[in-house]
Amino acid sequence: MLPFVSWLVVKTVWASDAVIYDMDKMTLMNTLVSFIIVFSLSDLVYYTGHRIVHRFPLLYRWIHKHHHGEPAPMRGWFDTCNATPADFFYTGWSTSPMSTLWLMPKDSVHIIAIVLCLYTNMFVGALGHCRLDLNWGFFNTRFHAGHHATSRTNFAQNIELWDRIFGTYEDLKTGDLGKEAKKRAKGKKIQ
Repeated sequence: MLPFVSWLVVKTVWASDAVIYDMDKMTLMNTLVSFIIVFSLSDLVYYTGHRIVHRFPLLYRWIHKHHHGEPAPMRGWFDTCNATPADFFYTGWSTSPMSTLWLMPKDSVHIIAIVLCLYTNMFVGALGHCRLDLNWGFFNTRFHAGHHATSRTNFAQNIELWDRIFGTYEDLKTGDLGKEAKKRAKGKKIQ
């Protein structure tokens, strides 16, 4: 699935009128600001799809349940990619710039912003599936780990913004994550 999703990202980015390739035309607006906008909107797309998958038992069982096999992820990128092909496709599509690039005006996103989105998503996704306890204000590794522990909150992949706006945010301390994971492991699944 990874080669297919990668090909799809390249094909979509290449076809977009929003993307600027000329390095001489790189500005703060089309690089840093565009990165923040595209990255945040892509996380909204992921939040929406992820919440839908958790809302409908059939979708959850067929698409996403495998990813939640580990209630307390700790292997970083390996736990991030531990998914069925359908899950990997919707996750890869929604968290990449291709899910929101079509919303951006012509010549508004520099290719460097796209690269930043892809690498940041990969890095942050791995951090959200590891045992590190980092809180940088705009990013908290416990945030997505909390989703794995409870399965009812913290649906966004990268940033807390969407969960805070839509009322699904929960701040679980590191000790609480272990308690919730143990409950799930004993069969007391929390929905």
